[in-house]
Amino acid sequence: MPLIIQLVENPRFKMRWDPFPGRTSMDVHDCIHIVLGRGLLPIDEAFVLGFTMGCTDRFSSLQQRAFPSVVRRFYPQDYRFTPEQEKVFQDAAALGFISDCRPLADVDFEVFMDNS
Repeated sequence: MPLIIQLVENPRFKMRWDPFPGRTSMDVHDCIHIVLGRGLLPIDEAFVLGFTMGCTDRFSSLQQRAFPSVVRRFYPQDYRFTPEQEKVFQDAAALGFISDCRPLADVDFEVFMDNS
């Protein structure tokens, strides 16, 4: 995973302020893909990121506009949002906000790993 993406999306990289709430490890991010029933296409990635950020109670409208801008300008070409993916991100963030679900980035998915 490119370093810029890790810096923006992974809480392992501590910052003085939280640029985008809902930051997760790759393992948690993968579990969220499963919980949301999303696949591995770039459009699924945009949905998972948007919903994960949106379902926190800390994702401002400024951050919702800023994240796609960061992705568009600073992420490597293969990871940048297309206009369609950006729209999916925005819609998923709004859906996460109105869903009133527990912030998915805070769920301890480890407790479910041994269930078969």
